[in-house]
Amino acid sequence: MLVFSLQSRQIAEKDRRSIPSSLVSKHPSLAPKPVIAQPEGDLATASVDFEEFSFWDIEHQTMENISSEHSTALPAYLSKNYGVFDMQISVPYLILFCRDGIPPQDKRPFSIASCIAVWVKEGDAVPGDISIGDWGKGDSITIEGELAADLQPFHMPKDSTLLLVVTQYFTDASFISFISHSIIVEYPKQDDESWYNRIEKLPSGFRNTGVSLSFSNGPLVATELKCLKAAKPQILADLQEDDSDYVKSQGCFSPGLCFKQN
Repeated sequence: MLVFSLQSRQIAEKDRRSIPSSLVSKHPSLAPKPVIAQPEGDLATASVDFEEFSFWDIEHQTMENISSEHSTALPAYLSKNYGVFDMQISVPYLILFCRDGIPPQDKRPFSIASCIAVWVKEGDAVPGDISIGDWGKGDSITIEGELAADLQPFHMPKDSTLLLVVTQYFTDASFISFISHSIIVEYPKQDDESWYNRIEKLPSGFRNTGVSLSFSNGPLVATELKCLKAAKPQILADLQEDDSDYVKSQGCFSPGLCFKQN
């Protein structure tokens, strides 16, 4: 049985307290716990943590996904205590959608299970710097172990990893991009109805890695950035490094990886 605790961290006092909270879940093995009064005071700088799980892996000092059992229990807990009707994991963020408005600032925690809580009112858009594209509505998928190990938040994956992800799991896609903590799979531009039908079937995320997964209707970059030095990979003897100063020539820096699937 899961044992939940609410640990309130007041930054000014550097105080940490553990107070049991109720757990309500549709999972048959998770019995409800008695309701205990919440800690008094401002929760805007507090965290809600759980004894059984966390998105932060202390041993490996990195973020990771939680188990399917905990993924079922957590939304139920957030629904009962904070009015959350939908939850999207986008490590290191936990995006929480509230149907009746988000809780007051002094009544909602800053972090939950070591993820930064992003509170969103129903109908409002998720901030663009946190999530790009649309989320799939299908079941999450498990990818090969070596690929999952290389896909970690704020870690640049190998070129071969992204290429294998798009060719093995998203064969109809045109591009795949990795930005900070998320994979964005880009499809050819479609009309809204066709895109909605596609989103209904696309996976909602990865089961065995901490990066989020979203999809773009059309390429993220409308105009393809051209290399200042054209590569000729088919001629190995003439392989050259592109050491051009793109900041100087284009006035900006475009980090990340983007693969086009031919």
